[in-house]
Amino acid sequence: DFKKFSLTADGSLNWSGNELSAATLRAITQGENKTLETSFDVKEMETVIKQASWDSMQEGRPDILQAAVRSYVEQFGHSQVIAKAGIKSRTSAYRSLKPETTPNFATLVQLGHAVIELAKDKLKQA
Repeated sequence: DFKKFSLTADGSLNWSGNELSAATLRAITQGENKTLETSFDVKEMETVIKQASWDSMQEGRPDILQAAVRSYVEQFGHSQVIAKAGIKSRTSAYRSLKPETTPNFATLVQLGHAVIELAKDKLKQA
């Protein structure tokens, strides 16, 4: 009976008082799910990130850029993007992506650059 479950802010599954981390859930299901190949339109990604940056500055709301970058980071996976960005503090990177925090703009820029580079790399491999 799978009732009364929720996802926590860090991506863990809370089910009747028991909590499974996102990493544990991934490990359990590894090999069970097949991911579809996603085509990446690098120009569109660049356009979205540029517009989000502009809107963030115009409205004084860093959460706009944060949401745009976070959506792309989730497509590639946090670990891969953080590694590509060369960010030493994983904690800082995760904190900058959490909706309830005020993000570090420099970290968002690094992450945004990394997702664009990863998309370019993926296109070269295709």
